[in-house]
Amino acid sequence: MGIDILVSNAIALLYPAAKKAAGQVAEGFLADFSDDAYAAAGRFLAWLKKKWSNNPKGQRAIEDLESDPEDEISRQALKARLAQAAEDDPDFRHELEQQIKASGAALSIFISVKDMEDITGLKVGEFKSGAAEVRIVGDKAKNVTGAEIDVLGDSPAKDDDAR
Repeated sequence: MGIDILVSNAIALLYPAAKKAAGQVAEGFLADFSDDAYAAAGRFLAWLKKKWSNNPKGQRAIEDLESDPEDEISRQALKARLAQAAEDDPDFRHELEQQIKASGAALSIFISVKDMEDITGLKVGEFKSGAAEVRIVGDKAKNVTGAEIDVLGDSPAKDDDAR
């Protein structure tokens, strides 16, 4: 998995945990997240916090995302920290990829169109676990669908140490 995709998946996976940490009400597709999906996101966040316990800049990037998950600057800052760490440390990159895979599905969708009309972005019949991030940018379109998925993820294995 390339670093760009890897860190995009990491941010998508962290998003629901950050929303919950910020005490924000789940909206849109997050309202349909299962307890397992939130648990998987929480385990991933706990792993990253532990991994970066001696990394003040990494900790700060996590804290900024947790305080305002909607802030694009915070997301991009954490994404940049993750990318740099993955580039500099092959062991971290491998662990990051394994943590994302162990958490269930991670999906990142970016749609850029000039004109829009009917935009789906993401349609999931059953969201069992994992994370999804959808970005749609444009001016005009007719019918645009980002993804239609019957079942996303499996029930992740429980990890008592990461809670």
